[in-house]
Amino acid sequence: MAKVALLIGVSEYEPGLNGLPSAVNDVIAMQQVLTNPEMGEFADAAVTVLQNPDRQTMADAIYHLFANRQRDDLVLLYFSGHGVDDGNEFYFTNRFIRMEQGKLVSSTALEARSVRDWMAQSRSQRKVIILDSCFSSAFARGVTVKDSGSVNPEQFLGGKGTAILTASTRYAETRESLDLSVYTHYLVEGIRTGGADHDDDGFIAIEELHTYASSKVKEAAPAMTPEFYQVKDGDKILLAKSPKHDPHLKYRKQVKLLAEEDNGDFSFINRHYLDELQRSLSLLTDDAAMIEAEELEPYHQRRAKVDRYRTVFEGAIAKRYPLSQGDRRGLQRFQQLLSLRDEDVSAIQEQVLDSFLTKSVSIPETTKPEKSNDIEGETDKNFTFERFTARAIKVIMLAQEESRRLGHNFVGSEQILLGLIGVGTGIAAEVLKSSGANSLKDVRAEVETIIGRGSGLVANETPFTPKAEQIIKQSLEESRQLGHNLVDTEHLLLGVIQNGDGVAGRVLENLGVNLQKLRSLVLQTIKGAGR
Repeated sequence: MAKVALLIGVSEYEPGLNGLPSAVNDVIAMQQVLTNPEMGEFADAAVTVLQNPDRQTMADAIYHLFANRQRDDLVLLYFSGHGVDDGNEFYFTNRFIRMEQGKLVSSTALEARSVRDWMAQSRSQRKVIILDSCFSSAFARGVTVKDSGSVNPEQFLGGKGTAILTASTRYAETRESLDLSVYTHYLVEGIRTGGADHDDDGFIAIEELHTYASSKVKEAAPAMTPEFYQVKDGDKILLAKSPKHDPHLKYRKQVKLLAEEDNGDFSFINRHYLDELQRSLSLLTDDAAMIEAEELEPYHQRRAKVDRYRTVFEGAIAKRYPLSQGDRRGLQRFQQLLSLRDEDVSAIQEQVLDSFLTKSVSIPETTKPEKSNDIEGETDKNFTFERFTARAIKVIMLAQEESRRLGHNFVGSEQILLGLIGVGTGIAAEVLKSSGANSLKDVRAEVETIIGRGSGLVANETPFTPKAEQIIKQSLEESRQLGHNLVDTEHLLLGVIQNGDGVAGRVLENLGVNLQKLRSLVLQTIKGAGR
């Protein structure tokens, strides 16, 4: 039985593709653990490393990797670099790949179809493909780069007894301290430390390695989605050895387990457990501290990214709120760079906005609103919202955004209605949904039909119309009459209903909502909620 590997790293590219500085470091790191006699046990001569090759050199090397192999041979192909899908075929990139008018020149790249054919012709029943590739927006215009949800490696690289591991995300996400990609860093760590030996049998199966790396990646870079494909049934593929009786490994596995249990912060009890375990295993304090630092590092990475995003978001809303479309696009780019999921940034934004909006919020005097037959007047008053819940204040802020979206420089009853729907939670949203008036699209269309679009010259601060002022005052009165200390969405909706002669009332009636029945339903829901 032979163990052979081809490691390809492409860091340098022609104009049109971003350079990937860590790719060549990735292949060197993989080579070191694979050829280590205590780890991968690959012979030095059996591991070929290509750094920034041209297409022909890469094609020849991959062809010879799979050719003339025996059934029990273990064949490993590792690729670190850009991966491109032009809509018809997946391509491995190389140093001299070219783009013309934003499109891939397919003759300059290596199509996966060829690799698949060479794999199919190989007699080896143990083949491993590791793709630490970029499936994101890093490519020139016109080239489709797909993530794990749309690129299916099995489609391109299928074959009996083949295991495929993919990083499936932006390659730009790197380990700054070691200059390795996130995925490869943890693949290497899993082999080097033996931490990937999940079943403690002294060997690291390829699926165990992926599971280890994937769990770390999802902490360090949550938006990444590493995936494992076992294409058809084949032999269990053991890639490396692990020092299963090593006390360092025993301690590491307990640290990893407790880190996952405590989300990167050891509880009081678990901290004392680890201290006692360290003594029982006769580990040096420095060795235990180093192990803990490595295992907790993904959690620290994630928190550092969350903190950086939080700082930028806080700064953005401090300068301007509501945020402009340009602000939102910028935040999205920043999120992608940090490899944070939508749910991660949503949680951050919710926390920051709740803090920001629960402070005294005022709408200073600004320019008078533009005129229209259906516009409810103008205002020159200021408001504070100290008795409003964070959710109610968010309704007001969403109302401002709706005003800007339509190009108006005022907030009327109709924008408050849109804010009540847009906030998505609370009694008002629940009641409006049951009444059939919960579609932002439909309500927006009705609002635009009645008041039209504005000039688009929107002031930085947006005043309330007299009707909107009345709604806010009425919401305070509704809260007082119900014996409530704070104004929430239900009180705002009661204010809208009480001022049903405004645009919001017309919108609801046009959508088939009876205002009196709506008021009764709001009060019933408040009572049912024990408010």
